[in-house]
Amino acid sequence: MAYESVILFISFGWFISVSVIFLMYVRMKQLSEELKILKYTIEISDDEMSGLERGIADFKKSNI
Repeated sequence: MAYESVILFISFGWFISVSVIFLMYVRMKQLSEELKILKYTIEISDDEMSGLERGIADFKKSNI
């Protein structure tokens, strides 16, 4: 009787663990797709790019 309870407990824990891992895998796939979409839709204009370059250059000059 005690062994049956232990086996049932381990089986239930295994099922829950596999279910959580599967859900995490599915969510990672969804987030990867969303990131691909965002990557292709975001554009940086020339003015913004030159501002970023100036900001990076200023940051490199500062001795932090």
